[in-house]
Amino acid sequence: MLYDIAALGLATLLPSGAASRVLIVAVLVNPVDAVRTGTLLGVGGTTAFGAASLALLRFTRGPGGAAVLLLSSVLLWVVLPAYLATRRLARADL
Repeated sequence: MLYDIAALGLATLLPSGAASRVLIVAVLVNPVDAVRTGTLLGVGGTTAFGAASLALLRFTRGPGGAAVLLLSSVLLWVVLPAYLATRRLARADL
């Protein structure tokens, strides 16, 4: 929750274009936000967030780009820790 508050606080201090990019990156870095955003876009369509969805869709060049970027973010959160754990366990003396 503090992460979201910090992202929103930073966005309020920036001009509109930069604030939109900060919020989009904040969504991609947080897997819970990425899943929530992807679900809302899937269920509610491109009008799910109003102006915020327009900024996301413009940044990702459409709904397909948004889906790919959000899915990539979530997969990275799953695959990278599993890969790092596998490497660490392979080097461990069990």
